[in-house]
Amino acid sequence: MKYDIITIKKLKLINWFLTFTSMNSGGFEPKKKSSDFDSHMSNTLKLVILVLFVFSNIIFIASAYEAIGNKSIYLLLIIAFFYSLLLLIVKLSKRNYKYGVATFMGALALAGLIFSANHTDLSLASTGLMTFYLLPIIGFMFFGTRTGVACILINIIPFVMLLSNFHLSSVNPYVENLPNAHIYVHSTLFLLFNICIPIATFKAIKIAKNSLQQAAVSEENLLEQKELYRALFNQASLPKVIINSEKEIIDFNRAFMTLISSDKEDIQNTKLDSLINSEELNIQTSNPLKSIKVSGKVYNVELLKIPFTDRALLTFNDVTSDTALVSLFKRHQNYILKTKHIDSLTQLPNRNWLKKNIKTFQQKYPEPLEIFTISVKNIDFIEQKFGVASRVSVLRQLSQYIQNVLFSHKVPSTVSLIDYDTLGFIELSPYSIGKDFIEGVIDPKIPKTLSHDGMDIPIEVKCGNISSEDSSLSFDSLVSNASYAAKNGSNILNPFNAEDKEKFIERHEISQYLPTAIENKEFKLVFQPKVDPTGYPFGFEALIRWHSPELGTIPPSIFIPIAEESGLISNLTEYVIEQVCAKLSFLSLNSSEDILPVSINISGIDIDNESFVQFLLDRMTFYNLTSSYIILELTETAMFSKMKSAQLNVNRLSKAGIKISLDDFGAGYSGLSKLVHFCVDEIKIDRQFVIDVEKDYKKRMLLTSILNACKSMKKNTLVEGIENSAQLNTLIDLGFDAFQGFGFSPPISEEELFSFYLDPPKPFLKEISLPH
Repeated sequence: MKYDIITIKKLKLINWFLTFTSMNSGGFEPKKKSSDFDSHMSNTLKLVILVLFVFSNIIFIASAYEAIGNKSIYLLLIIAFFYSLLLLIVKLSKRNYKYGVATFMGALALAGLIFSANHTDLSLASTGLMTFYLLPIIGFMFFGTRTGVACILINIIPFVMLLSNFHLSSVNPYVENLPNAHIYVHSTLFLLFNICIPIATFKAIKIAKNSLQQAAVSEENLLEQKELYRALFNQASLPKVIINSEKEIIDFNRAFMTLISSDKEDIQNTKLDSLINSEELNIQTSNPLKSIKVSGKVYNVELLKIPFTDRALLTFNDVTSDTALVSLFKRHQNYILKTKHIDSLTQLPNRNWLKKNIKTFQQKYPEPLEIFTISVKNIDFIEQKFGVASRVSVLRQLSQYIQNVLFSHKVPSTVSLIDYDTLGFIELSPYSIGKDFIEGVIDPKIPKTLSHDGMDIPIEVKCGNISSEDSSLSFDSLVSNASYAAKNGSNILNPFNAEDKEKFIERHEISQYLPTAIENKEFKLVFQPKVDPTGYPFGFEALIRWHSPELGTIPPSIFIPIAEESGLISNLTEYVIEQVCAKLSFLSLNSSEDILPVSINISGIDIDNESFVQFLLDRMTFYNLTSSYIILELTETAMFSKMKSAQLNVNRLSKAGIKISLDDFGAGYSGLSKLVHFCVDEIKIDRQFVIDVEKDYKKRMLLTSILNACKSMKKNTLVEGIENSAQLNTLIDLGFDAFQGFGFSPPISEEELFSFYLDPPKPFLKEISLPH
């Protein structure tokens, strides 16, 4: 919006001029600033007081000297009082001349009274009262008419006293005369009438002359400015008009005539309402901008009230183009608002819209909200097979199905798109829907297939929900958690579980840090003894441990499955093989004892891979190790993607003399199958058969059967998880002779392993007591 700034400033000058000229009911001169007058009068008073002070000092010194000579303490005190009063007048005249003048007038009146009361000479006493006659002159000069008239009335009192020959000395018992009193009295009067008063009168006359000259100059300037402002007002490019409180036109410029499309020059005293629609304009209040339409155009009207009058100056600014821009801007804002809250692809309310609604509900209702999410779990499959348009169609149709169910059950909520594959809606507790509503109403209404371009598209839908009871969670956290519950849940409705999400995040963090940990060799090995019934070891099992600088200690039960899922398990296996071979080589060179074999755990992924077999054989060759040093433990639950390839690799290892042990036997369902299809040398029975074995007859019978079957197939057996003597004795009675567990020893460190070979061999019997 553009304004004629220069013209506005000029018209404000016109406003000031109109306030103080004949256009405002007869002209008058501007008042003279009181500060200028006060300054002149203050300077006049200071000059008079300065002269008075200088000459009075002479009189005061002379009279005081004479009073001291006559030992007149009474007169000396009066002289000292008046001298102090004169100093006070000097000080007051510097701050405020009126205070100084008032004190000076009081001092004159007091001096006249004291002169009259302390002289027996009647002529001198009468002369003292004459000082009162100065008061009207000073009052008129410094204070104005009222003070001057008041002083004249006061002077009636001394006038009557003089006419009646009444003197105050007749009632004063302390009358004391100085020999030269007549000199002091007449000198004082001479000083006042011939020096002080003439000086003050001269200054007052000079001030008056200057004021008259300035007034004449101001009058001339105002006349010139009036003509200038009149010309500026008429030539202003913006339409301007002056109206009174009745909205009658007082004055106007040419641009205003153009505005109202009139060639009439005489429209003064015409009502403004008869020319334009100005009903909303109120000149009694300052209302800067009002938009009105005139001749098809839009104008902003600036109303400037003229002080001290009932008039106002109106300025019309054409904002037609600005109004069009504002309208365009509003449409653009509405478009932005729509794109902010509506998904451009599906045209569904989006995440921002849901966020806005949640805030609105939370402000309106104190109850916690439930956020429900519906995730299409196979949306990626749909998009890849049927195209992007199919994903959009599925989400729109699914949204409509759910919305219809909500409306039919009077649930005041709108379905929105919160992710590329997830819909969501909020629910307030008075309309509680919950699990029964989701599973019994919404889920049956959702079809298992949706149509798009004549194709039936199967959909798999899961729901999640979370409550806003935890006020510390932000909107994004609430929606993210509800969406996580839907995408990762297995039920129709899956309430959010913080522990599950923490585990999910933990698994992803581990998968991110795992490659770096392998590269930086953050892992270490520990060794758990495999012992006979007396606790003496006949081998060790190598177990891997990981302490991450960022995540802390992570159990193998967590990071090994993640390594298998992420394809890093082969890297871990190679690391273990390298470390075990290096340590066995070191021990064989530095120990006189027989080196016991070490078992290494391998996964189904490893045994599927032919390169694993070659890597193991190469490492054994590199470290000069025979096949008796290494035993490979294959878990019963290990899955093989290539059964034939796995069989060939196991057979190749067996032919190389490396023994194969089937670990965790009995924990899964494929143990017997592996016994049939693979060359297995040893069976390690899972610890679940050991728990309470001394009390459980069925477990003992099952263990006996397993032992007999292994003996008939010439397979060695080892029982894991031995924790106490009761379990050990029961297993020995059943015929087992190889064991492993914390009851004998937890896994020992690399240093403890080296100490075992350096010191004389001793049994591992941590919790086990052997019978005597």
